[in-house]
Amino acid sequence: MGLFMTVTYLAGFHQPEPHHVPVAVVDQTPEATQAADQIQTALGDQVDVKVYPSETLAEDAIERMEVAGAYVPGESEGELLTAPAYSETLNGVVVRIFSAVSEKANVPMTTREVVSLDEYDSAGQNSFFFLVVLSVSAYSLGIAIAVAGNSYSYRRRLALMVPLGLLLATVDFLFARFVMQMFQGHEWAIWLVAAIYVQIVLSVTIGLHPLVRRWSTLTFSAIFVALNFTSSGGVFEPVLQPAFFGWLHNFWVGSGFIQTIRQIQYFPDAGSGPGFGILAGWMILAVVVLLLGAAWEKTHALKRQLLSYRAAMLEEDVAV
Repeated sequence: MGLFMTVTYLAGFHQPEPHHVPVAVVDQTPEATQAADQIQTALGDQVDVKVYPSETLAEDAIERMEVAGAYVPGESEGELLTAPAYSETLNGVVVRIFSAVSEKANVPMTTREVVSLDEYDSAGQNSFFFLVVLSVSAYSLGIAIAVAGNSYSYRRRLALMVPLGLLLATVDFLFARFVMQMFQGHEWAIWLVAAIYVQIVLSVTIGLHPLVRRWSTLTFSAIFVALNFTSSGGVFEPVLQPAFFGWLHNFWVGSGFIQTIRQIQYFPDAGSGPGFGILAGWMILAVVVLLLGAAWEKTHALKRQLLSYRAAMLEEDVAV
């Protein structure tokens, strides 16, 4: 487990490099496309440059999470439209990229935040640390229910899962909201997402436990920690990570959680983004895993009964 954690964390977080960062140039002149092409050529695959004819359209694109920043060139001064809420680390990369462009053109540059971070989310990583809290506590609870509940029926374990999961999500959320002042103004939506996420983690943990048993800690640490945190986009956006983690980001549960929270909190104009779809997919997967666990336990219970019956018959034959 230590080796797996080492490989995933260092591979996912070591030396982030931008690749295909979505940015824009705002220009109404006929030379706009040419200027964008020049920036694209100069920066190569670090960026994907779009052109918008007005600042309003560029701001709308930022608010819909289509681009991470937009540069407005000027004769005496350039302006960079930014979105720290998109990702604070990515925002820093965008600022550095266009600062270099501005310096090369020998024109000073100012920045203007289109989507700012909340007062109590200065690093833009509240959603990530909330993910960490929920993940570790939820899969630990899931293992506890599965192990301590070996004497319980599978149905009784599921009956414990729902109320305990709601209690866990509620306690964690109340601490985050009212002690740490996180997620102000979005209480019910964030609590609901947290409750859904916890139930997903518990369902996968309890459903898989009959299959993995002694490998539970390694399995669930891999699913909900090593692969989950590194691909979530909470520390670095996938455009700053190796391709493997960008691929995982498209469907892993932590990514769905981070994207959904970020959209609720900062980008309501983005519509139903991929985060909602990812969580919905994992909800379906969670149900399938629970059914698989139930079928596995039922099959093994029948095998045990059959072995017991054969042993009893053998004893009778010996006695006779």
